[in-house]
Amino acid sequence: IKMSGIKWFESLASTNNEAKKHIADYDNLSVIATIEQSAGRGQGTHTWYTTPGKNLTFTIVFNPENLPASEALYLTRITTLSLLSYLAARGVRARIKWPNDIWVEDKKICGILTEAVVGMESGLAEAMIIGIGANMQTEQFPPDVENAASLNADVSRADMIAAIADHLWEILDDGYESYIDYYRSHSMLLGKAITFIRDGVTTPATAIGIDEIGGLVVRLEDGSVITLRSGEITVRPRCTKKS
Repeated sequence: IKMSGIKWFESLASTNNEAKKHIADYDNLSVIATIEQSAGRGQGTHTWYTTPGKNLTFTIVFNPENLPASEALYLTRITTLSLLSYLAARGVRARIKWPNDIWVEDKKICGILTEAVVGMESGLAEAMIIGIGANMQTEQFPPDVENAASLNADVSRADMIAAIADHLWEILDDGYESYIDYYRSHSMLLGKAITFIRDGVTTPATAIGIDEIGGLVVRLEDGSVITLRSGEITVRPRCTKKS
C-alpha cells in the first residue's frame, strides 16, 4: 500500500472538512495537511485546539473500493496503533484512552476523528476519512482544554506523516487481529471505574476488557456486561477514605 501524496495548506478550518467538501478531488490514500487549523473538531461536540506551526494536523482519505468493508470498521483502532508504533520507535511510552486518544503519562497528546463520506443518493460510504491531531510544541493551552500536553518534538512534519502512514499500511497488510494483544496492553482504561455517554445518557461502569475487534467491554453497576463500539469515556476519580 502506498500513500498517494501530501497536499499542504497554510491554513484550513478543518482537514476533515476539506476532505469531505472536495472528496472527488482526492485519490485513495491521499493526505491533507495544514500548518494552521482554525476550527478543528474532536469527538462529539469537542473542539481540537491548535497553535499555528506548533501542531501536526492531517487527514488520510480511504476509498472503500480499496479497503475491505470489515477493516473499515477498525480504522480508528488501526490508526491508534500506527501512532503508538511511531512513538514507541522514538522511545515514547504512550497509552490508549479508548476509543481515539493517545496519552503520555497523564496528558493527552494526540486525537483521532474518523468519519464517513456518505453519498446523498446511495446512502453508502463513498470514502472514509481519518483526521489526526498531535500536539507537537504547544506550550500553553486555553483554560477549557483539560489534560493536554505536547510531545515537545522538533521533527519534520512531512517525515512524521510518512512514518505514521507506513505503520498504518503495515498494520492493514498484516491484519488488525495480529495487533489486538498489543492494543490491549497499551490501554489506560482496563480495570478503571469510568463513565460513558451513549444517546445522551451518562452511565457509570468499570472497563474490564477489549474484544477481538477493539470494542470496550464494560461491567455496569447492576453486574451486567456490555460492549461499547463508540462513545465518550471519562475516568472516574478514585474515592479517598477520610481518617
